[in-house]
Amino acid sequence: MLALAKQKSVFKYTKVPLLTATLAILASGLILAGCKTVRQESAERLQQESRWLTTHDHIQFFAMGANHGSGMESLSVRSTLQYVEQQKPDFGIGLGNHLAAEGRTQFNDIMGRYGWWQTRFFPAIAGGENAAYGEGGQDWGAGAQFLHRNQFLSRAIARHSSEPAISLSARRRPVGEQYIDFRFNEGLKSPQGEPVDYLVNYEKHGIRISAFHIYSFSREGTLPSVDERSLRWLDFELQKIKREQQRSPHPRLTIIFSHGGGADTWLQESVADPYLQSIFSTVDLILMATDQEVAQPIKVARTNYQAFETYKPLILRLGALSDSEPRLLEATVLKTPARLMVRFVNPVDATIDWQRGAYAKDFSRKSNRLQSIDSLETWQELLRH
Repeated sequence: MLALAKQKSVFKYTKVPLLTATLAILASGLILAGCKTVRQESAERLQQESRWLTTHDHIQFFAMGANHGSGMESLSVRSTLQYVEQQKPDFGIGLGNHLAAEGRTQFNDIMGRYGWWQTRFFPAIAGGENAAYGEGGQDWGAGAQFLHRNQFLSRAIARHSSEPAISLSARRRPVGEQYIDFRFNEGLKSPQGEPVDYLVNYEKHGIRISAFHIYSFSREGTLPSVDERSLRWLDFELQKIKREQQRSPHPRLTIIFSHGGGADTWLQESVADPYLQSIFSTVDLILMATDQEVAQPIKVARTNYQAFETYKPLILRLGALSDSEPRLLEATVLKTPARLMVRFVNPVDATIDWQRGAYAKDFSRKSNRLQSIDSLETWQELLRH
């Protein structure tokens, strides 16, 4: 009654006829209903997409940028956990700075308490991890201890800690219908004896993903760089992948992820041309972090990259996972056709951010086509054809 009385007093004061006001309210209601219908239609399309994926062979994973030690007190982190629970991705990639100095290690609690995160989240090492476990962000490799938060990685590291081979493979571990195995760069370890580079092989439905973590490091005032021993190991493993691809009929997606992006990437200065040739001709996706919000694909800023015969990778830099700009990179890998599809999602309200970029990239022997996507309709058309 009070609300109704207030409405009458307003109508009287403004001298607006009751019929006119009623029509205006009804019209605004219709407009709002139309907006709601549009949102509902978008939600229904996403639900149809999810149902379609359940009947077609695919792998789904996500990548997240730095959360700088935040845990459940952060809206974006809580929403990311909810996203994982609802979407049930096959695995996740972290681009480093998930911990921070001064005791900001709340993310360790998540890695320790939630089962999916204990076995399916594969993090990069950055200054935040170095500071959390060592003497500061410049303590080279100290953050490698963070890898032990993943139980599979921890067991595999312990199994191979005393073996000197350049690359070692853990026994293929069945996880339902899926398989995970690991390889480590035993030629490069932290002062504490922990490997800083590792490879995750993930297989499901005949699709195989090989994801390399390459440790990049930048001292104060210097560009990000990668140790020569990391590059030798990476090249060694990429050559093996090339040979395996020639023999196998199954599609294989190859990824490199590291923290070292920033305004410049470790690819610009610290990688000699023979290593670049190996990377450019084999790797499909390169993920790096930056404090800026960058989503568009980038070319390596070297004058001679055009000289390489094959340039395959889509290179993306992800910004921090902040409460003001919560964004995850969501990736869907299809078997038929062999296609990688990536888009940015807001885990807080479950919306897709088409403005930041979405891409479809073929990775079969016959096609390396890259397409930009700007709408849900185009996304779903490429998903199904």
